[in-house]
Amino acid sequence: MSDYKKLFQEVSEFLMAKGYGILVEQVRDELATGRLSEEKIQTLKEVEGRSIGLLSDTEFKRSQSADFVRRDDYSDAESVVLLLEASKRAIIDGAAMASQIKGALENLQIHGLAFTSEENDENSYELPMENIPNLAEANRRVSEIEELISQIRTQ
Repeated sequence: MSDYKKLFQEVSEFLMAKGYGILVEQVRDELATGRLSEEKIQTLKEVEGRSIGLLSDTEFKRSQSADFVRRDDYSDAESVVLLLEASKRAIIDGAAMASQIKGALENLQIHGLAFTSEENDENSYELPMENIPNLAEANRRVSEIEELISQIRTQ
C-alpha cells in the first residue's frame, strides 16, 4: 500500500469517527467516477496534411466529427488532495464563516441566537456564541491543510 493510500485511509477513518461519513462517501463517489474530460475525434478530412488516395471525397463528407467523454483515474496523491480539499471546504471554511458571523453579531452586542418554530415552541434551539470557534483558530487550520495539500502536489 502506498503512503498516499495509507494517508487517505487514515484521514477517511478520522473523518468518519468525527461524524463526517457523508463527506468521505461523496469523495469516494467522485474517485469512482474519475476525472472526466471531453475529447473531439476528428474525421480524416478535418486532419490537416493528411491525404488518403483510397477514399473518395464523398466518403469524407459523410463522416462527422464527434465529442467523446474520456475517464481517467485519480492518482493516489490526487485522491488525498481531493479528500483534504473537501474536508477544508466542508468543515474548516464553515467554521471560519461561523467565526466571522460571530464577530459581526458580537459587534452588534448579540451574544446568542435562538431558533424557534412558528408552530411549536418545543422545536426551538439556542446557539450560544461560545460554541463557535474563533476565527484565528479556523484560519490556522486552513493554513495547515493548504500547506499539506501544497506539499502533496509538489511531490
